[in-house]
Amino acid sequence: MWLRHNPLHYFLLAGSLLSSSCQAVFSDEAFHTDFQVQLFGTALDPSSTFFHQAAAGKTGSLLYTLSNRLVIGAINPKDGAQVWRQRLGEGTVSESEELSKSAWIRKSKDGRIVSVFDSAIALWDAATGRAVWEYSASNTVADLITLEPENLLVVALKGGEVKAIKLESGELAWETLVGEGRDVASNFNLVGDRLFLTLSEPASTALKTVVISPATGAQLETFIDGVFGPSDAHVSIPQILPLTAFRDSDHLKLNTLGTKKTKSLGVDSTVHDYRLHAVSKDTLFVEYWARSPDSTTSWADFYTIKDDVVSKGVSVPYENAHSVFSLSDTGSGIFATRVNRVEIRIYDTESDAQVAAFELPQMLPAEPLHAVAEVVKRKDGAIAVRAAVTLADGNMILIRNNQIVWTRQEALASAVAAEFVDVHEVEDTLEKTLHAEEASNLVTAYIKRVTRHIEELKYLPGWIAGFQESILGIFGPVTPAEAAVSKDPFGYRKFVVFVTRFGWVTAVDTANKGEVVWTINLAKTKILEKDIKGIFHFGKGVVLVVLSSGDIYKIDAITGRGLQKTAVQILPSASVMVVESPTTDDRWIVAVPIKEGVKGWFWPDENDEELTKALSKATLSRRCESSRGICGYTAKPTVGGRLIITPTWSFRLPPNQKMVSISTRPAHDPVASIGKVLGDRSVMYKYINPHLALLISFAPSTSSIYLYLIDTVSGTVLHTSVQNDADVTRPIVATIAENWYVYSYYSNSVARGTQLVVTDLYASATKNDPGRLLQKNVSSYDQPRSTSPYGISHAFIFPHPITSLATTTTRQGITTRAVLLSVPKLGSLLAINKRTLEPRRPVGREPTAEEKEEGLFKYEPYLGVDHGRASLSHIRELFGIEKIITTPSLLESTSIVVGWGIDIFGTRTNPSEAFDVLGRGFNKLALIGSVLAVGVGTLFLRPMVRKKQIGQRWAQ
Repeated sequence: MWLRHNPLHYFLLAGSLLSSSCQAVFSDEAFHTDFQVQLFGTALDPSSTFFHQAAAGKTGSLLYTLSNRLVIGAINPKDGAQVWRQRLGEGTVSESEELSKSAWIRKSKDGRIVSVFDSAIALWDAATGRAVWEYSASNTVADLITLEPENLLVVALKGGEVKAIKLESGELAWETLVGEGRDVASNFNLVGDRLFLTLSEPASTALKTVVISPATGAQLETFIDGVFGPSDAHVSIPQILPLTAFRDSDHLKLNTLGTKKTKSLGVDSTVHDYRLHAVSKDTLFVEYWARSPDSTTSWADFYTIKDDVVSKGVSVPYENAHSVFSLSDTGSGIFATRVNRVEIRIYDTESDAQVAAFELPQMLPAEPLHAVAEVVKRKDGAIAVRAAVTLADGNMILIRNNQIVWTRQEALASAVAAEFVDVHEVEDTLEKTLHAEEASNLVTAYIKRVTRHIEELKYLPGWIAGFQESILGIFGPVTPAEAAVSKDPFGYRKFVVFVTRFGWVTAVDTANKGEVVWTINLAKTKILEKDIKGIFHFGKGVVLVVLSSGDIYKIDAITGRGLQKTAVQILPSASVMVVESPTTDDRWIVAVPIKEGVKGWFWPDENDEELTKALSKATLSRRCESSRGICGYTAKPTVGGRLIITPTWSFRLPPNQKMVSISTRPAHDPVASIGKVLGDRSVMYKYINPHLALLISFAPSTSSIYLYLIDTVSGTVLHTSVQNDADVTRPIVATIAENWYVYSYYSNSVARGTQLVVTDLYASATKNDPGRLLQKNVSSYDQPRSTSPYGISHAFIFPHPITSLATTTTRQGITTRAVLLSVPKLGSLLAINKRTLEPRRPVGREPTAEEKEEGLFKYEPYLGVDHGRASLSHIRELFGIEKIITTPSLLESTSIVVGWGIDIFGTRTNPSEAFDVLGRGFNKLALIGSVLAVGVGTLFLRPMVRKKQIGQRWAQ
């Protein structure tokens, strides 16, 4: 508790204040104490992933992909390593998935690829990922095609515009308008030297095809291909085929371009999806999936196209299992590759019998979603295959024949929640045990201590093994595998448990370069941000995942073993939180519904008396109904795991304001000192209140943002501020800790740009006035308005947009805090020492001697950041870091930081330098050698010194 003082705390605090800047990462620690998991995201569909030559004339190819997080890039098929990547757009998981519907990539000539995102078109060097050119169209792109002889990229826009762009320069070659802008373009087909564009007319049921000259853009002919029925829909078809397609509920209709010939394929009512593939202009491959209550069936058919006639060829047999297909032609024939969870089968166009089969060494962890394969027929007739498979868990694997070569954990780029778990929770248990011994009488405490010492003997073998490893570590660093299983005396090793939108829970190890430790399926196909109520560390290596559906998953966070699944009645809008017993290790999940007059619930339904004690000392708060403020409640448990909810207070926003966010102090936020000692030896006492909530809202009509600091026990508004001329369309983020808060927004005022505002809260504006801080039994209920905190603020101009804010946290709170910033434009995670953001810095003058002694320096509005010193990520480029979480280590100097979004980045930071641990560059061997040398010298010189002393005495 912060009221209990230790003189050592003040000594360490004084030492930690010697540095005014924050050395984020020592150069000898970069890439050793941190890690980065570079991710793309989950591949969108079969057309968004392909093998392609990285440079013209080279035989090797890379694997290219476009993900649901709007990231394109290249992967080395040999080892799964990232070659390059670029981001097309930004947004959360759900936002980027919605935006990705208007994005795709295509192969181009001469080792290049083309990307499309909405109306933006870009040509990329396939080997390096450098942009060759970019083009912004006036409307959303419907389709595009590369014309190699003309060296053109032809683009069709939704409104019927067609533009030809020169591949070498990105300049416009020609443009034309089809249908006076009324028709909706669908897709291109290239047949010989004629370019076909299929369109639909909104005012009619006709499907129209226009023939365009590739050289000039002239419209040569127009055909009405077919008549839509009420349930018909156009089907995208491979561009090399001379066909256009549309479907109704029972048929897939294939129309030969430029003719009235239509082939109608019957589709069984059980078929829920199918895909069309082609690698040559005379072969069509259609794969089908049929779903029944018992199983999923899959099969496929080959069709040949000759003299404008579509004829059915061989069929790939039915299989009562989910499988996906890929069509390939590498010069040795056209092959269809079928992938399921246990094997790969290869078929050709000549027979419905498989030509090769490869059984996988183990079952795939999830169903395959789609695959892209390359098949080679060797001179001896043997078949070899490699397939990049996207799984239903969001990850990507590469299979070569019957071996899984590598796995990329791309699902982690779509994480929607994360939580730290301590691998070694012995220290926390020991602290609680010691507190229990202190509260016992002398005899009981002695018996408990002896029993505890006997119990700890079981750790002796592990300690001996760890001691041996420590000795060996003197002569060289241990390998990551050895470090992962060795003792963790400093508490660096944490598991970060992620919940992904694919319904899986995955844990990564911060002490082993972010390696995946375990993964478990929640049997949910889709989980977005709105579907998860939270992931909670429930103590003793257990995490709970709570969904808005009412499902609670209890998981052993160390092994990944599912312990229990429970379903409770919960409203999707309810707020869920953890309540801890003040006297025991008991914890409960408590849900407060957003609707008034509705009972809440708690889980587990046990130890009601302890829960009653815990709730009697707590006030629950959540967003009010319609999300227009914060409301406070008291709760009382009743039978059946239900809670009687009683409203106690409410704070509601004015009608013209909308809520942005609510920030609260971290669960672990210790305060080592209740006051700040000034240069003249006086004290400014901090305003300490563990029940603070910072509510940020905005008024669209006035472009203003409003901040309300609220006591969540009484509902009292303690502090308010307003910022005008704010751009409310840009991110507004905040963090609150101890007695201060920081927020960031974009200002349209004279000082245009991102502004970082810090406010420190004190008990009084008068020095040496603790206010009510030192009084016993202080309650928020009887706190008068006159005792509201005294706030001091400063604003700083930051050169780049900020998308996330957090603060470091340490075990005792002695170390100076650092404010953590995610800066996408720099691709970095920055740490700024809180002393730099001190609002008491003198304005317009140099600091006095007393202020200098305190560590204050002159206020400058522009917050210039030394990227080399402030960057936690060093020279790494981070993609899409959206949230930052922190946790303390066992060392007071060190905080564990993990940022996640698309990439996952983890590191250890020392805001006040590493004052309690030796750095990586410390030469242990030299130290031991020096000590031994001194010892040997002492033994060698002792007889000589003694002989000399005896001689001196005889001489006297």
